[in-house]
Amino acid sequence: MEMVDECTPMLKSYIINKLYGFEDLDDLVQEVFIAAYKGRSTIQSTDNLEAWLKGIARNKLKLLYRTKSRRQKMNLNFHEFVIASIDENSDDHCGNEEKNILEKCIKKLPEKLSKLVSLRHLSGVKVKDLAVRENCSESQLSVNLFRARQKLRECVERYR
Repeated sequence: MEMVDECTPMLKSYIINKLYGFEDLDDLVQEVFIAAYKGRSTIQSTDNLEAWLKGIARNKLKLLYRTKSRRQKMNLNFHEFVIASIDENSDDHCGNEEKNILEKCIKKLPEKLSKLVSLRHLSGVKVKDLAVRENCSESQLSVNLFRARQKLRECVERYR
């Protein structure tokens, strides 16, 4: 416990210089300490403790950015698809067909997922605000949205 108290300020300082925002700071610090605890048998001496913890932090940061990048691309692509498919001003037949397919697929989702997709992707409600509104954690809401998007993709592909 003493190591955690001593090293937390150093880790926070290291991580904050590499993060774009503060929202993931505490989670990353905690993940570093968990990984350090699990891998404690691999460190030979405590002389290298700071460098070892920074190495773990660097790897956790890489993983975070890789995951966020994939998630943002997936959300953006899906969001663009939804917007393009439901664009009321779309005059071409293909757009109307996609709109109808997507509407059918959204209606096939369980009511809760359908509501979440509509609020998030059509109304643009932020995940944080939606989580508060639905009285659940942001991570649980993200999982539910991910599952809904998967089901929608599968449904849309079946119609194509």
